[in-house]
Amino acid sequence: MTKRFGQWKSWVFVAMLACSSALATTTAQAQEGDAAQSSSSETNAIDFNIDMDEFESFGQEGFSVETPLDPATEATIQAIRIGSYGIGLVGLLFSLFLAYQLASSLSAIPPTYRQLSPWVPWLIFVPLVGIVVLVLAFIKVPNSLSKYLASTGHVSQGDCGEKLGLWGAILTIIGCTAPIGLVLLLLSTLKIRQAKMVAKTLAQV
Repeated sequence: MTKRFGQWKSWVFVAMLACSSALATTTAQAQEGDAAQSSSSETNAIDFNIDMDEFESFGQEGFSVETPLDPATEATIQAIRIGSYGIGLVGLLFSLFLAYQLASSLSAIPPTYRQLSPWVPWLIFVPLVGIVVLVLAFIKVPNSLSKYLASTGHVSQGDCGEKLGLWGAILTIIGCTAPIGLVLLLLSTLKIRQAKMVAKTLAQV
């Protein structure tokens, strides 16, 4: 019995030794995995180091930390900028042409036939107010001209561009149809100008 107890004790010792060896191996592998993961995390970490030399001239004229653009891109941006200025200038000249023709047309007819004062068309340059004035002017100015010409027996000018001007103003205000609206406004203005010339001729007789 003592011999059997000694054998059992030996088997228990061997089993404990095996378990200890397996546990030590598992712990070592886990530590190696943690070390590898930590090393990988450090490798993939974002480098937030900032070169402060770039900011030495901060606040001075011409300071920039951006990479200079290549000549082709710079030329394209410059062309777009010049084109924008050109479009703005053309728009300003067109607005001046409209305001002048509308105002001078009102001045060409007697005050009793004027449905607007000659200075009102110049209000198209006032933000927001100009939208209302644009529509109103292309209704009242042609109507004033047509009534004056009709009173003198000249009906050849029709509505003096009233319908064209009204639709042109509406389409211009909408935005997406602005090119069509501008064309209609131009056609209406030309008809208004033609009627104005007839009215001036009548005033000189």
